[in-house]
Amino acid sequence: MKRIVFILMLCLIGLQVNAQNTAADSTKKQYSNILSIDATSLLSNFRIILADDLYYYEYFTSPYILSYKRIFKNEALRVSIGGGFGRSTYHVNSGTTDYVTSARIAVGIGYEHRINLSKRWLFYYGADGLFRFGYTQNKAGSSGDQYLNELQEIKVGAAPLLGLELHLGKRISIGTEMSLELMYMSGTKKFEYSGNPYYTNEKQTTTSFSTQFHAPTAFNIVIAL
Repeated sequence: MKRIVFILMLCLIGLQVNAQNTAADSTKKQYSNILSIDATSLLSNFRIILADDLYYYEYFTSPYILSYKRIFKNEALRVSIGGGFGRSTYHVNSGTTDYVTSARIAVGIGYEHRINLSKRWLFYYGADGLFRFGYTQNKAGSSGDQYLNELQEIKVGAAPLLGLELHLGKRISIGTEMSLELMYMSGTKKFEYSGNPYYTNEKQTTTSFSTQFHAPTAFNIVIAL
């Protein structure tokens, strides 16, 4: 009789522990933290920083390096960020020295809906609100002549997006994403020249609308935390 009572107690304890683990697993699946690293964009930014030239940064396949997602069942809130910085110096045969400084910041905040196509494949769609900032300065000078060109751009907009992920394990996946950016841009151009006996100081402001398509050619390394 004592053995039967002891076995029943073990069974009850085992059922209780199993229920707790199941609840914990369910909670973990329902609320997940996902970190996504755009490896293609990351390599591109390293190449740009080494080349000290960010002129073509906005035409990259993906403007982001790092993304964070908070999963709620089949939905997610997402935050993405990217950017770069470069400086270069050019010496011209005429004796002029040219200094170029460029910087870019890209931020996206949005929402996505996630659909499990199978145990390994995940499809999602959603949209991001966008913010972009870009700055380029070009200074050149020689004995008696100094030039300064500055360009500053601020962009805001939105982008519908589609993505696909392949699960390699419980925590590691690879994926790709495409989006279409719809942007409003406000820019300021400044030009200064000083040289005896002349001095020029000009400033222009521009506004425009633009679109930019990012094809699904980059791959993301996705890590579940």
